[in-house]
Amino acid sequence: MRLLLAIALGVPLLLPAPAAAQNPRVFGAQQRAPARDPSTEKPGTSVIRGKVTSGDTARPLRRAQIRVMAPELTAARTASTNTQGNYEIRDLPAGRYTITVTRSGYLPMQYGQRRPGESAKPLQVIEAQTVERVDFVMPRAGAISGRVTDETGEAFAAVNVWALQAQYFRGRRRLVPTGQQARTDDTGQYRLLAVTPGDYVIMARIRETWTVEGDVKEVYSYLPSYFPGTGNAAEAQRVKVAVGQEVGGIDFAMLPGRVASVSGTAFRSDGAPLSSVMVMEEMTGRTMMSSSMVGSAKVGADGAWTLKEVPPGEYRLSAEAGGTGDPGRPAESATTTISVTGTDLDGVSLVADAGGVIAGQVVTDDGGALPPAVLKTRVSAQSLGDAGVRFMGGGGQIDAEGKFELTGVRGPSLIRLNPPQGWAIKSVDIGGRDYVDAPFEVRGGRRIDGARIVLTSRFPSLAGRIVDARANAADGTVILFPADASKWIEDSGAARGSRPDQSGTFRFQSVRPGDYLVIALDYVESWQWSDPEFLESLRDRATRLTLGEGEIEAVTLTLKK
Repeated sequence: MRLLLAIALGVPLLLPAPAAAQNPRVFGAQQRAPARDPSTEKPGTSVIRGKVTSGDTARPLRRAQIRVMAPELTAARTASTNTQGNYEIRDLPAGRYTITVTRSGYLPMQYGQRRPGESAKPLQVIEAQTVERVDFVMPRAGAISGRVTDETGEAFAAVNVWALQAQYFRGRRRLVPTGQQARTDDTGQYRLLAVTPGDYVIMARIRETWTVEGDVKEVYSYLPSYFPGTGNAAEAQRVKVAVGQEVGGIDFAMLPGRVASVSGTAFRSDGAPLSSVMVMEEMTGRTMMSSSMVGSAKVGADGAWTLKEVPPGEYRLSAEAGGTGDPGRPAESATTTISVTGTDLDGVSLVADAGGVIAGQVVTDDGGALPPAVLKTRVSAQSLGDAGVRFMGGGGQIDAEGKFELTGVRGPSLIRLNPPQGWAIKSVDIGGRDYVDAPFEVRGGRRIDGARIVLTSRFPSLAGRIVDARANAADGTVILFPADASKWIEDSGAARGSRPDQSGTFRFQSVRPGDYLVIALDYVESWQWSDPEFLESLRDRATRLTLGEGEIEAVTLTLKK
């Protein structure tokens, strides 16, 4: 079997666009997704063509889905391959494109990826050009299969099985779901599909309960259980999957554990009791989120509540009140995370609030008019939350004068908007302090007026090339991150990655002025530059540079192994 991961074979050819009078070539279906704002997209005359083949057989793949996206497009363009595996996407404006190909039974790939998990290369397309041979060789997806039993060895049906990987996510290293999930059949068998190469922890969960009669009646359920049969994730055995490999025999038993009661109080901000409390089971990763209710309890007149027979595990506890169902009173909510280990959990306090309000205006640094595209977006408050719980503030629409109002802001939050290409957030001024690189916290449901988000089109850019130890052109990933470690905030955009395009040039546009570290590595997974520990490990090997406003810097980086 040929395990091919490289795609975009060879260097794409740039050819003049065919004249309209020429006979059209027949390719798979091409679709244009509905544009968000057709008036902002310039008509294009460029074409991207290529072929998709299977990595294990080298045969053409029909019905593969191609998706291209660029800042110049208001919506993604899509096409599907024909029986010869060919595709063509026409009428594209000049731009820097990201191209993704998907097909059932194969791993999704992007242009320039040499291995799954690596970030894509941009494809530079100029006006009135046809880019030929943007070809993809798709590797087969892997799989993990096995059997789940109860503690007596009996087949266990309807158990949810997940493939987890260790990543930095929501403030710490943790096991996160990768999107692969299965449920056991009546024989206890499961099969996880579309598995990418890597090391995995296999976890099984079910909320079934039963009663054990004796001198003291006890109710049992099952712990979240990990292969090869442990309730402790740290003791789990990793399962290694290669490209296209099916790893079988991953059999293990669920471990029983006592259920517990969870109790406490739940009040509104004015001291009135909330109506009910819910406990939710969540599985959240970078590309997926699953949530289901485990149970609920009514809140008494004294604010007390009790949830009975909660199985072992980690949960989100939440309560809400007011809003449309309670006219005249604002909607309020409270949430926290709990860990249930078989011992009753008492004294959990929930105090709801309506969240804070941040109101202000978006302006440009030169006092000019806002770019029209800004008026079609919104300001958001991205909460860093507690133990991974995230909130996004409501409202935030920007009006014709650049004014906005965010509601329901809770916890330390990054104030953000997505400016159009060529623009960036220069500062987020709240109360005379700049929070562009730091979270802002609204305490006690307060209202904050006078926030000022300043946009600029004069930030510097960085471009360059990667070479090997002999100064020959090389491929890899470039990571640019602030020299000041206090700015390494997850999801802030302070740390960025870039791959070189087909000409060998990498680019970082609209970089905030300041002191940076930059390094070229052979292979990096895209989540890694969010990890402060990973960035710290690069510090001594990285190149230091300072970027000033309006500058265009060029640098040649030697690939680090």
